Amino acid sequence: MPLSRLEELAKTAVALQFEKEWEKALKSGATVSELVAALTAFAPRDNELALLLAETAAEELDANDQDKALEFTTGVAPLFDSSETIALILAESLRDRRLLFEPLEAFITASGILNPKKPLSGSWARLRDYLRFSEGNYILHREFGPGRILRISRSSCTVDFQRSRNHDMSLEALVETTRPIEPDSLFVLRWERPEEFMALIEGEDETLLQRAYGDMASDGSLTEVNLFKLLEGSDVMPRTMWKALKKAAESSGDFMLMGDSIIPADNTSLVTQVRAVLSMGRTPMSGKTKTITSLVKAASAQQTKELAALFDEVTALEDIEKGAVFELAWLCSGKGKLEGFQERTERYIESKAVRVERAMGEIHSAACRKLYLERFFETSPDRDETAILLDRLPRTLREQAAEHVAKVDPETHAEYLLAALNRPEETEHFMWALERAANLGEFMEPDKIVELALKNLNFARSEMQRRICNLLMDKLRPQLEHHISLLDTRRLETLTGNLEESIGAQETGLVLLARRELSGRRTGGFTNIKKYWEGDSIYSSRKAIAARHNEIEELQAERIPAVAKQIAEAASHGDLSENAEYTAALEKRDFLLETLNRYRNQLKVLLPYPVGQVTSEIICPPSKVLLEPMDGESGIRRVMVVGPLDADADEGFINYQAPLGAALLGLSKGDTVQLPGEKDSNWRITEIEILEELLQ
Repeated sequence: MPLSRLEELAKTAVALQFEKEWEKALKSGATVSELVAALTAFAPRDNELALLLAETAAEELDANDQDKALEFTTGVAPLFDSSETIALILAESLRDRRLLFEPLEAFITASGILNPKKPLSGSWARLRDYLRFSEGNYILHREFGPGRILRISRSSCTVDFQRSRNHDMSLEALVETTRPIEPDSLFVLRWERPEEFMALIEGEDETLLQRAYGDMASDGSLTEVNLFKLLEGSDVMPRTMWKALKKAAESSGDFMLMGDSIIPADNTSLVTQVRAVLSMGRTPMSGKTKTITSLVKAASAQQTKELAALFDEVTALEDIEKGAVFELAWLCSGKGKLEGFQERTERYIESKAVRVERAMGEIHSAACRKLYLERFFETSPDRDETAILLDRLPRTLREQAAEHVAKVDPETHAEYLLAALNRPEETEHFMWALERAANLGEFMEPDKIVELALKNLNFARSEMQRRICNLLMDKLRPQLEHHISLLDTRRLETLTGNLEESIGAQETGLVLLARRELSGRRTGGFTNIKKYWEGDSIYSSRKAIAARHNEIEELQAERIPAVAKQIAEAASHGDLSENAEYTAALEKRDFLLETLNRYRNQLKVLLPYPVGQVTSEIICPPSKVLLEPMDGESGIRRVMVVGPLDADADEGFINYQAPLGAALLGLSKGDTVQLPGEKDSNWRITEIEILEELLQ
């Protein structure tokens, strides 16, 4: 089957190009299989970006189609060591899909998939195996032989074994004493379809070999001894079947006959495999290193340690692709941990910017590229070479390089950044310099950064536009709002028109900010800056939003996993029909999951109070309001109008979305108001103050 364009880019394109194509594919409705195949190809090249793309896609699919979300998360889970987002969506999708599968909660807990301390790939592999313990599936018991699951519940099951019919056993015993097997397993064939079993043995082909290896191999190899349990009580002798297997192995490309064992063709030691790759004559060193990197990723930790035996051999290599040799030495030294790595690899560090750029292209690991950059800048390169390298590197590597330069040569870093800020015609470098200056809080005043960013935004590529717009709407939001408020209407119309053409401005809401300001001026009312609460966002204090983040983290990492354990423990106590503990645990889990979903949805629209827009001219959150009765009675009423996370009615802190808060919003000092529920009394607003403590 030909590769999709997305998968082709995943194998060959730079990260930025792949990310753009990924976003297009996701929006255009690419199939889940295409998305998974592309990420599988891209993850070895940039696992960090692959994880970010996977989590974003999982959340989007989960919001629109849970079946696709399940298919996607199960496809990408083996690619990553950790992702609470993917793990949670996968588990919840399974719960929805397999609602009537009673042992599911016990299997989820046992797999550890919701435990962020356990590797996601391994946890999913365990859960996937557990899910094979389903009604109608086949299993293999050490004593009772093959069997078919007739019934399975939260705590027990009934299995029709070859040597024990309608056998009842606990769920724990099922998992500990049996393993799932396929319907075409040799054990099942010998039990239920003996004619087909004998035909396979007599055929002496690779199908027999593949099934035998899958059913009975141990420690990575298949021997004659492994056949004894299968053939116990059979007319077929182990020696007869072993001869058939050896004959199949001799003509197989996937297996090798190694004395008294049959092993997969790639089951040689990692050191031997690496040496074999290095001996490939026509393959360039970067190609060899790419292959070796894949072998290392698939190897065990112990096998990887054995590569140290090759370190001296590798560091003696002479090759024009110095970056590739550096990466190979890095792999063989336990990622730079072996004594002597620094000295022995010094000769692979290039001194000229052009050659360093080429070396970076030969290195496949992001961590190794970062180390190579560090080593280059430790050599105190010429300032001109530093500037040339920063100019030539792609944005992500340029950012890493700039960090190194800032540490080892702050003067050169400042000189380069100021030079980039003086070259607006070089849009990408200029916008990158603006972003870096804003994040560092140096080299240029924030108001000036806002002015230049808006002026040059439409000339930048879409990815840079998004980054700059996010910066403006977050870190530089007060300066942005102030800048927009000072523009005359003609210039504001021009700015709004330019922002209409920017994808980044549309996605981040920047164009909406400009539209509302313009609309407010045309209608003669308050601008959007004064009525920011009328938008789709919900506002509260930074402290309250941070506390909500902490609550979500506690739910995901502690409270929900703890309840899952309670469910499993309660289920193990036997009869569930009268098990109040089990029912209570299920209800508690449902409540916590509902709370988690509510909090997560809430965070999607929550923003801190916009400091530049909060005013004492009108009532807006967060404000303290003093009200005086108009009927002549004495007594002043104090109301604090705040966001929902800061609300506390007992203390007078009223949610601005509640009836009382909504009735006060937008009013000015001297205005009168009839409060909700008080038909016979009116109040005059005598004082409006900003609650400064909630703006910090």
